[in-house]
Amino acid sequence: MKKYSINSMYKGRLNRKDFALGFLIALVTLSIEVSLSTIGTRLISLSSGIAVFFGIAIWVALIAYFVFFLYSLNVRRLHDIGYNGWWSLLLLVPIVGAFLFIYICVKKGIPITNEYGEVPQKRNFIKAVFNINK
Repeated sequence: MKKYSINSMYKGRLNRKDFALGFLIALVTLSIEVSLSTIGTRLISLSSGIAVFFGIAIWVALIAYFVFFLYSLNVRRLHDIGYNGWWSLLLLVPIVGAFLFIYICVKKGIPITNEYGEVPQKRNFIKAVFNINK
């Protein structure tokens, strides 16, 4: 059985459809989680310092996970169009990042094997988004 590592999230390529669906599902999931966390925090007595601490800790953990996950989607999508994953750091620049994101969404991937892997095959959406090979 192949081990699953954090580094494997950044390897390989991701086509446009799986990128868009992964991005959309991540944002919807994040919205739901933040809403539930907010409701849960309000239901617990806010006078308790421990409740506020756990509420903030949950938010920080969720945001960190989704930043990591969305970054891995962007890196693999850049690999599909032939660019190094470091280009995804440009997404942090306000106006440049918006144009880069649009470019990533509309640019068709390279139809041949490149230095980042083979052409993305049709596979289960979950396996494609989470980069599970077997």
